Formats: sequence, C-alpha cells, structure tokens
Amino acid sequence: MVIEAHADDAALWCGGLMLKWAGEGHRVILVRATNDENDSVGLSREETARLNREQLHQAAGLLAVAEVVDLDFQDAMLTDLARIPLRERLIHLYRLYRPYATCTFDPYSVLYENNQDHLGSHQGRARRVGTGALTARGRPRSVDGHQQR
Repeated sequence: MVIEAHADDAALWCGGLMLKWAGEGHRVILVRATNDENDSVGLSREETARLNREQLHQAAGLLAVAEVVDLDFQDAMLTDLARIPLRERLIHLYRLYRPYATCTFDPYSVLYENNQDHLGSHQGRARRVGTGALTARGRPRSVDGHQQR
C-alpha cells in the first residue's frame, strides 16, 4: 500500500518501487489523501480535481497499480483539519487490505520541502501504526459497519 498526499507524488517518489512490487506479484494499492483542487493555474477547483484524478488513474495503470483509493480531503489542509478523519480512514484501509508493506513520505529526508500535506500523509500512516489496526487479540475490528478480512 502506497499512501500519498497528491496525484503526482507516488509516481515521482516511488513509481519504480510500485512497478517492482507489482512485477513480483504483489497487489499494489495506491491511496491519495487530497483532492488536488489547488494544483493548477487557470482552471476551476472542480476541473482541477477532476483532471488530477484522471491523470492519477492513467499513471496508476502504467505503474500496474491494482486499485486507487481517493480519500478526497481538501488540498493543503491535511495537517490542519483532517488528522482524526485521515487516521480513521487509514485504519479502515489497513484493516480492509491488510498490506504486507507500506510506503509514504519521510518528512525528515534531505528532500523535505515543508509541504504540510506530505507531512500529514506521513503522520496519518505513523499514527495508524501507533493505534493499530487490530484488536488486542490480533483480530480485525469492524469499522463503519464493514466486515474486515
């Protein structure tokens, strides 16, 4: 499972890894946290979000991604407004897909660019690990009424 903030992040930061995982027979799930509504010049927010979603799905196809999950949180707001909802959604996805490995941003890398959505996607994943996606007995719990595998 790859967790990214924006439509272009995964292809830029770990596209080769996703293609490698898929080539080894793993089912790659790509999770995009924001709707990318602010990522253009001269287009409306709605048109920008739609175009970025289309381009994300095209790139995912080229990288052999099995499924794209769009969380659609407001762009540029992950660290301000969506901490608990982001964590809840990620816990749900961990329980649903039970990934063997995950990939997201390293907020402390030398390439760190002070992007709050990147930091938010990392923190959401890190907090998911801290809260855990399983019960104390190691059994999946139900989230939002969905039965877990």
